[in-house]
Amino acid sequence: MKFSSLGKARFFLISLSHVHTGPDIFVEHENRRIWIEAVAPTSGADTNPDRVPDMKLGVAREVPDDEIVLRYRAAIRENYDNKYHNYVENGLIMPTDAYVIAINSCKISAAIMETDTPRVLKAVFPIGNLGVTIDRKTGVIIAYLVTIAQKSEPFLF
Repeated sequence: MKFSSLGKARFFLISLSHVHTGPDIFVEHENRRIWIEAVAPTSGADTNPDRVPDMKLGVAREVPDDEIVLRYRAAIRENYDNKYHNYVENGLIMPTDAYVIAINSCKISAAIMETDTPRVLKAVFPIGNLGVTIDRKTGVIIAYLVTIAQKSEPFLF
């Protein structure tokens, strides 16, 4: 048992355990099963055109936000599409269980400089730069989210 706190006023007891054949952490709290998969995406293979370039001390350059978001998306997609569905098919995780993919950016040197909106939110929610198109004939203004163009194989997320 571990004593934990949520905020200043709420304290509760949770049961933690590690299962060797599934996600990294299993938590059972108030009859709720919560599975946590911890993942630390890398900058990507040297041959990957979407690789996050390594930061160099003493060299100023633009932070590669788009590439970092793409690495987060790839890690989330890999864990959800492959691992999660495999766990459910094998009966380890029930469809009613909570499944959390915890992203740690420690292996991406450029990710140390976070943006106002955390990149992990940009990886899973439609958050980002807005674009505007104006139809010259009707004057209708259409706002849309600018998507991140992937240099390697594109995918829908």
